[in-house]
Amino acid sequence: MIILLFILIILFFLLICLGLIVLSFFFDFRDSSGIILFKIDYNNKRVIRLNEKYHFLSTIFDSKKSKFDIYSFISLQDFLNFIAPNDRNKIEEYLANQEKRKAEYKIRVNTEYVKELNFFEKILVWFDKSILNNTPYKLTIHPIENNEYVCSIKWIKKGNHLQNKKLTKINNDKDIKLANESLVISFALNPHYYINNIDEKDLLEIANNFGLTSNKIKYFIREGMLFFIVKSYNTRYHKNLQEQIVFLNQNSFISKHFIAATYFLHTKVKEQDNIEQILIKSKYCLFNILANDQNEHITDYLNVPNDIIISPEFRLFVSNLEKYTNANFNQTNLEVDYSNLISYESRRMSDLAILKTNIANLEKEWNDFFAKIPSLNFLNEEKQLTFIKHAHGILKSKISISDTLIKISQEVFLNKKFHSQNLSPICLVYAYNNMFDYEKLKNKIAKNYLNKIPTALYIDKIDHPLFNVINTTKLKAIVLSENISKQIYDTKVFFDCINVVRLAKNNDIKLIYENPLDNLDPEIIQKAEVYIAYYTKDKTTQAKTKVRN
Repeated sequence: MIILLFILIILFFLLICLGLIVLSFFFDFRDSSGIILFKIDYNNKRVIRLNEKYHFLSTIFDSKKSKFDIYSFISLQDFLNFIAPNDRNKIEEYLANQEKRKAEYKIRVNTEYVKELNFFEKILVWFDKSILNNTPYKLTIHPIENNEYVCSIKWIKKGNHLQNKKLTKINNDKDIKLANESLVISFALNPHYYINNIDEKDLLEIANNFGLTSNKIKYFIREGMLFFIVKSYNTRYHKNLQEQIVFLNQNSFISKHFIAATYFLHTKVKEQDNIEQILIKSKYCLFNILANDQNEHITDYLNVPNDIIISPEFRLFVSNLEKYTNANFNQTNLEVDYSNLISYESRRMSDLAILKTNIANLEKEWNDFFAKIPSLNFLNEEKQLTFIKHAHGILKSKISISDTLIKISQEVFLNKKFHSQNLSPICLVYAYNNMFDYEKLKNKIAKNYLNKIPTALYIDKIDHPLFNVINTTKLKAIVLSENISKQIYDTKVFFDCINVVRLAKNNDIKLIYENPLDNLDPEIIQKAEVYIAYYTKDKTTQAKTKVRN
């Protein structure tokens, strides 16, 4: 009897040990940081998740009974039940007001939600209280259209080893020391970081968002791009990574750090070539993603094979990129297009012209392609401006150079190394995705005005900060983009244009429409003052002149 009791005690002890081992396995397999992507359809009061669940209740949003699965709808109320009542009220108020501004909230989860968990999940919560109590969540909501919102919830568990770990910066190929096969995640940085440093806190946040848990994360920054290099992960991680990167490329506005991303497995080559190979493969992928306005074929530029470098399309890309780079660096094979602005109704030429440069030995398709890459524009626009000032001297034209405009990115314009001049084309300042740094712009424009250097703005979206700039800053001209011009029959866009007209009149600012629709209603023409047109597409009545070096 005693022996039997002893055996039962030993078996009971072994079962407990086995249970603890199994639980330990589950805890190790769970994720300690990540991002949940979803869309809210407020009209139909529902939410759809856009990436896979994390395993073994990594967060309360991954509970089985909730059915908050990828590409599945749950009711908006069921989603809000995940969130603590006080934080839930803020979100409900934001949605009810149909806000048009982006919003960010620090949220806590609803501790009462434990009642909705299955038996196994309740055991996990009992052992890991951080699921309900300690994990900080950051909810970001981006309005799009028709009362729909693209959202993300970023999270990182306290004690995550990445929070206290420094990344290893690579300065050259000798520092890289790659495994035979490494995972490379490449990002086209937000243009803000062309003239501002991205700090280690930002880098760690990006690493956490992409679930990089390796103890050895290397990175380098080159030509407006950020690269993370780690030892390759498992298939499940790669699948989740692809879903996340596809979503972020389709909704690039959701990230403050980057505007495009890709990844691929890199097989180690001879030491001195690794960085260059990673760089050119990343350019091929990121540039194609950025140049694709319709977000089509994104997956063609993710997880590209190592032998992509011998494919005809890759070689053509490299060849044309070399032509583009050499032409700008050496100031050869450049040509200037002079496009006179014209009267919309009479088609008479205006006394202003907009200039742009092209590479003479590149097809139009490739000139247009490279013009869509912000990092290339940042590197080359000042060079192109220098060439234009020289080329204007050999142009037999009645147009004064001070009556010409050239598009210059906000980052070039605000760069401390860039100095505007009065005997130069007027800078027509634009911002990627209309993300203007209005305060810095106002200061630079005001300083230029005191030095009798005019400035113009290229606007892709009309918002309230713009009204403030128009009303308080001495601008020479405003160009309303094709994106605005083609929507002028939309009531909101039309009234926004009328507000711009009123402020422009009060401040003696010329108003120019890019590619306005033909045969506009006379009332639209009059009230929105569609008087001066700028056409990037061919118009038989528009004067165009090319000058080559």
